Amino acid sequence: MKVIDTTKYFLAGLFITVLFYFSINSQLEKIGAIAPSSEQSDKSNPTFSAGISEAELTRLIAKSPEVHEYYSFDNEGLNIYASPEDKTLNKAECKIYYEEFAVFNRLFKAADIETLKAIYSQKDTSRIDLEHYNGYFSENDYQHVDGSLPLSGIKIALDPGHIGGDMEMAILEGKYVRISKDKGKTVSEFNEGNIALETAQILAKKLIALGAKVMLTRDKKGVSAFNSTYDEWLQNDFETALKTELEADNIDQKQYTFLKTKADKKEIFHDFFKGLEIKERARKINSFHPDLCLIMHYNVDEENYWQRDRVQNLMTSTEQNYSMVFMPGAFLSNELGEVEERIQLLRLLVTNDVVESMKLSSFVAEEFTNTLKVPAISPYSEMGYIKRVSVFTGNPGVFARNLALTRMIHAPVCYGEPLCQDNDKEFQQLLDSNKSRVKDVADAYFNGIIKYFKRQVQ
Repeated sequence: MKVIDTTKYFLAGLFITVLFYFSINSQLEKIGAIAPSSEQSDKSNPTFSAGISEAELTRLIAKSPEVHEYYSFDNEGLNIYASPEDKTLNKAECKIYYEEFAVFNRLFKAADIETLKAIYSQKDTSRIDLEHYNGYFSENDYQHVDGSLPLSGIKIALDPGHIGGDMEMAILEGKYVRISKDKGKTVSEFNEGNIALETAQILAKKLIALGAKVMLTRDKKGVSAFNSTYDEWLQNDFETALKTELEADNIDQKQYTFLKTKADKKEIFHDFFKGLEIKERARKINSFHPDLCLIMHYNVDEENYWQRDRVQNLMTSTEQNYSMVFMPGAFLSNELGEVEERIQLLRLLVTNDVVESMKLSSFVAEEFTNTLKVPAISPYSEMGYIKRVSVFTGNPGVFARNLALTRMIHAPVCYGEPLCQDNDKEFQQLLDSNKSRVKDVADAYFNGIIKYFKRQVQ
């Protein structure tokens, strides 16, 4: 009898221990805070991307096969190379050992890009003192507040695309829809920057109501992520920014001279300002340490856009309508020449950002179809950016693409293009002053986010 009792106690204790282990293990995996054990430290399971095979991760991060010549895994960890030639010579620029993965996972959430570049350079291929990096971590950034609301303590960054404002600014950006049914006599028009912001603001209210902490990269029409209009930036900040970029070797003397003395307002915007403003969006988002980020855009049909009247800035409406979502990955062979680019490749290899971005993006893409009734674009589309620079994930409407923001944001990312603004029906609905279609799009994003967090809880 005593033996039987002891056995019962032993089995009960074992059962509780196993439950405790899997519970803790699951929580740690969710935040990417587990390094592979010695038994796992081989090429079959080298990263934190739980739920995705090495072969699938390898496929998603590279559009060009040459990208794989910039990294390798061995029995000790991950090697990053400055060039394919260095890989041939087994000359790693940086090595992250398996026991260091957890620290670097957290560093990507806590440190800004300049700090990461310094750490990357100083580390080289040596092992680090793990305690040395504790100073970079603020516990407040990683502790969610418990509450009765479903999204209590969850941090969500929303990036409404472009700048918007008046139609002059929209035309300068190239982000507008102007359609005439009578050869230009009467014109109906709106711009993407404004409706993207309206969508983000509606969505933000819905998320805040459920307890989420929400940050928008811009919150006024016509105002950039620098918290100023483009004209204000030109007047107050242009020359300082130009000197700063020259001193940092981000532009050369020839570019500096052209921008300062010859470039017009439109050229300065597209050749200089736009890149800086995107970096500012990424800086704001990464400083917020979000649990996820939505980059919110609207699309136009590619073929229809290229056939527009460039003199009157007019388009015709089209029957085409489709949705798509982009996530990190799909590096090209010419996109790893800079240290910062290789650091971002490293991030995708040691964090869960790829797999979580794919899950989030898949839920959002599903809602673009279910809520908006807009079909996902075919993975076999001949559209330029789908064919040349994107990798189909296998989930309808979801593609890896190495856009600036999908690359620079250190969190699960969903870059949404829910519909074609120049579609016959969509155009009329987006013109409607009651904003019903904009609200529909906000609902689609909202439903996708809720599904994503329900999946995490389950």
